[in-house]
Amino acid sequence: MPTQVSAPLDLETERAKYFEYVDGQFLERALGTDLHSDCQFNLTRLLKPLAKQANAKVRQEWTLAHGDDWLTPDVMLSKPNDFPVDGRGYLTAAPHLCVEILSPSQSESELFRKCARYHSWGVPHCWVIDPQAKACFEYHGGADFTFIEQDGTLTAGDIRIPVSELFAE
Repeated sequence: MPTQVSAPLDLETERAKYFEYVDGQFLERALGTDLHSDCQFNLTRLLKPLAKQANAKVRQEWTLAHGDDWLTPDVMLSKPNDFPVDGRGYLTAAPHLCVEILSPSQSESELFRKCARYHSWGVPHCWVIDPQAKACFEYHGGADFTFIEQDGTLTAGDIRIPVSELFAE
């Protein structure tokens, strides 16, 4: 049986899978764990019916471009008619909501800085979720981050997700 040789990583065409690009620098993307994956799945499952009602889209790992920079939120929700993409397939309009889920190699402050950048790009709502601590924070453009209690509800305009449902087994 012939041996197959894998092609080397082509960073020119696959760079966005492994990196984000901000202020002229490539930043390695953090890889999630099983808790990260479960949280991403649960959040997407909860957001999908709300998005459908609003003719919006929920996407995981869809890269958002702003000028020469790009970031890839763990989950995003875009409202109707806000789906323009560039030649790479990156979303070029600010979505309604970006969600960052904490990975072990990241700090909450790192994700808070990403949310501040999303806001500067026109994203009105951002959530930061720590699946290990089962902690959630909201950021609504320019205001301070708000901790959402376990019995509370994450909000992004008319979008509402009970924290208890997000972390349900």
